[in-house]
Order: sequence, then structure tokens, then C-alpha cells
Amino acid sequence: ANSPSPVIAGSTLTLEFRQEGTLGGSAGCNSFSGSYQAQGASISIGALVSTLMACVDEGLMQQETRYLAALQSAVSYELQNNQLVIRYENRQAQLVFTPLP
Repeated sequence: ANSPSPVIAGSTLTLEFRQEGTLGGSAGCNSFSGSYQAQGASISIGALVSTLMACVDEGLMQQETRYLAALQSAVSYELQNNQLVIRYENRQAQLVFTPLP
């Protein structure tokens, strides 16, 4: 279960940290926003609010649900090789982000 799950082809998941402890991004179909707190290497992300467009593809819907759930269970983060790694589910799983060009 340690093999990475690539993002569904044609979909883009984004995460943007903004000022004053807010964040937002795209979950592939819907956009979302919320708040976060970071201290040292620890991070906690509060409840996320997302738009309610229906995704045409059932797989996209499931990916979006998993992505938002993962963010809301985030516990730590680190920068590795110019990528942001967010660990969640008590550090058992991770999300890996690459910077937008």
C-alpha cells in the first residue's frame, strides 16, 4: 500500500498557502478554501469549504474526497528536493506537491 497514487490524468490538484493562515486550491473539480496553523514542522488544517459542482467522472469525485480528507488529517510537512511533502493519517501517508512553473 506504499506505492504512490498518481493524480488522475487530466486533473490538477493544487494547494496554495496564503497570508494570515488561510489556504485554498483546486481539488480537481471543485475549488476549496480553509485555514491552517503551522509551527515548526507541524501543520494542522481546519475544516475545508469547497464549491459543490458535480464532477462528471466518478473517479474524479473519489479522488477529490480523498484529497480533501487527507488535507484535513495533515500532521506535518517538509520541503524535499523542491517539493512540499505533507504527511497525514498519523504520518502513515503523504501528499507530494511540486511547484507550479
